[in-house]
Amino acid sequence: MNSQNCTCEFCVSACRFKPGWFKPGEAEMAAQYKSMGLQEFFNACLAVDWYVKLPTNIYVLAPVTLIGEAGDMYPLNPRGQCVFFDEKIQRCKIYEVRPYECRKYIHTDKEEKMNREHDMVARAWEGYQDQIKELLGKPPRAAEPKSYSDMFTNIKR
Repeated sequence: MNSQNCTCEFCVSACRFKPGWFKPGEAEMAAQYKSMGLQEFFNACLAVDWYVKLPTNIYVLAPVTLIGEAGDMYPLNPRGQCVFFDEKIQRCKIYEVRPYECRKYIHTDKEEKMNREHDMVARAWEGYQDQIKELLGKPPRAAEPKSYSDMFTNIKR
């Protein structure tokens, strides 16, 4: 399957489930594609997600979900359709500059391979945490569950 032109149900369901992460430098290209500055693009279309890494988290940029708040942190256990997914054409509105994880979405049932890709993207952000803080206008802080059931509150079924 050609991941560069894929509109299979596997890929489309990923767009509806949760947006993929940009690698450092890619959000700038997407902002330029939309004729926006990075801060304006962040405030309108992106949110900060995080990768749990002890003792600290790694914060990353991703498109906001339709039910999320652009220009802010993702909620705990975020789920929802990517703001850039176009239902009519079953494709991304910023397809040419979509996030790395969306471009490299792996057609596999091998969870360890997908986890390695996700880990690689997160680790690429380790040196860019100041950029995240600057875009947010405050230090990023991952949401913490108040109870076990809170971990599942944002899952749309």
